[in-house]
Amino acid sequence: MSTIRDVAKYADVSIATVSRILSEDENYKATEKTRNRVKDAAAALHYSYKRRLPKVQAKNISCILSMTAEKYADPYFSSILSALESRLLEHNCIITTVRNYSELSNPQKLDLTFGRDLDGLVIMDDLPEDAFRYVCSRVKYVVGCDTAYSNLDNIGFDLFNASVQAVNHLIDRGYRKIAYVGGANLKDFRSDKRQIAIRSTLDLAGLEYRPQWMMDCKWDIGVCLNYVRELLSAPKEERPDAIFVGNDTLASAVLPLIKEMEFTVPDDVAVIGFNNDSISSYTFPGLTTISVPVQEMGKTTADVLYSRMCGDSGMVRNIVFPTELIVRSST
Repeated sequence: MSTIRDVAKYADVSIATVSRILSEDENYKATEKTRNRVKDAAAALHYSYKRRLPKVQAKNISCILSMTAEKYADPYFSSILSALESRLLEHNCIITTVRNYSELSNPQKLDLTFGRDLDGLVIMDDLPEDAFRYVCSRVKYVVGCDTAYSNLDNIGFDLFNASVQAVNHLIDRGYRKIAYVGGANLKDFRSDKRQIAIRSTLDLAGLEYRPQWMMDCKWDIGVCLNYVRELLSAPKEERPDAIFVGNDTLASAVLPLIKEMEFTVPDDVAVIGFNNDSISSYTFPGLTTISVPVQEMGKTTADVLYSRMCGDSGMVRNIVFPTELIVRSST
């Protein structure tokens, strides 16, 4: 197989001359005779020149997570983030900053995040209106993951119907006194879709909805455990027989507490979690939960953002992934 060195020798020119002529370098000055001699030599030797494509600079992406805890500690967000980052790399995009909303209240971090040129932004929960307007004014391409903006592409799942599915499962198993412990991120806890779903599902089933059993632990494990201890310390007729816990991280901490209080799961009290994190299949007993397709959500978010950055100006997309009830021994 002929090489560029063979072509240079055949045409009696330098390797650099062959490279610049065959690459059609417009800035290279050569006579028409020399150009033809090089091209004829390449043809005679059946040499195929592979043009080097110019390196395309990676696009910079930022992410905003709406969380109160350490931003990499929650398996739900970290799983989405991992899938998002992996797919963005395939599109030659890199995540340069990851912030949670509380960090953006720091002027220095706000400037560090939006004082640079960002090609795209992913928001992983609803922001206050003023913050949302600000970030959209600084970044042209913004996509939501698990948000509710009508004027923004969003990739997520139906939290209301997933919560209805969880409560109906508890009712089908014979549980009648259902409590909830969780959080609502930046939303008003009372307007959180999980609570609305619990209330409406209990009402439809003719069961009592007890507002005092809707506990806002703000996703804090310690606060969550204190609330569960409080719920189960009440007399039998005044305590729940099932607890819907807002995510699997909290639920996995609730199970040993219940055992410590000398109750049995699910005979004395059932527990259902949310997200189907990897930990849920290793708890004792195994945790019943709702599976959310976080990997698919992360990858699709990356694809939609990249499509917008490449010029897609089509209608706003609202992509809703299905969830699945995973039944284990805790119910």
